Amino acid sequence: MELGDATGDALEHKYVSVQVRSKSKKPNTKQQQQKQAIPSGSSLEKTNKIIPDLAIRASHLSVSNGIGCDLDVTNHFLGFKTPQCLSHYRYDNTSTIPGATLEKRQKAVNKEYHDRTRELDSELHGTQKDQRGSIESELNEHGHSGRVLAPVIGRYGGASSDLSPILDLVAREMARKHTAFYDIGFSEAKALFRQKLSRKWGHAIARGWATLLLDRLGDFVVVPSSAGGNSSFELDSQSMEERATLDRYHHFHGHSGMCA
Repeated sequence: MELGDATGDALEHKYVSVQVRSKSKKPNTKQQQQKQAIPSGSSLEKTNKIIPDLAIRASHLSVSNGIGCDLDVTNHFLGFKTPQCLSHYRYDNTSTIPGATLEKRQKAVNKEYHDRTRELDSELHGTQKDQRGSIESELNEHGHSGRVLAPVIGRYGGASSDLSPILDLVAREMARKHTAFYDIGFSEAKALFRQKLSRKWGHAIARGWATLLLDRLGDFVVVPSSAGGNSSFELDSQSMEERATLDRYHHFHGHSGMCA
């Protein structure tokens, strides 16, 4: 159950948490100042880009009730991604296969992680091109042959194939715990939890994109004021924080009568 909650929270927080942004040209938070202080292409920037969003510890898991999972027996790093612009759909992909755009981005993520670890090993440890450094070795201890899982969430509610084994693993472990207390077949319990998680994560993805669009409107849309001029949604930091807190609550809990 804990793994299901953690993965669901990661999906929600990664894509849908409302970020409070200031209209001021000068950075007004410590986080913004630190971000601007990191030089582009520096070792620190590369290090930040290989920090995974989630780690699944499945090295102790194996076939349960005769049902295995692709993620069993090893730990895994996850890096959740989204397409940055519509050009990924319109220009970068000519395939007629559904989800090909997301699969293309997913495939590139693992290479990006390993390329950055090699660059860091070279810069920090003097590792030669034909050698494997300590950072890359650590990365290779996770996943199958060091592969980083990269579920890509599309603009239209789709997800790449790496999300499926995560969903399968969580549903199986939830079913294993459930059947220890209730008289129900393991396959039936797993199917029940898989359907439940698919619905919950799907809602989180859909609400996430909607929240992101509404958040962008609050940043960039100018509305007429009562005096006849124009005024923006610019608020003081306290009001923005209160608004963000309210938005987060409604996102994660849903409104009365809506799907949770």
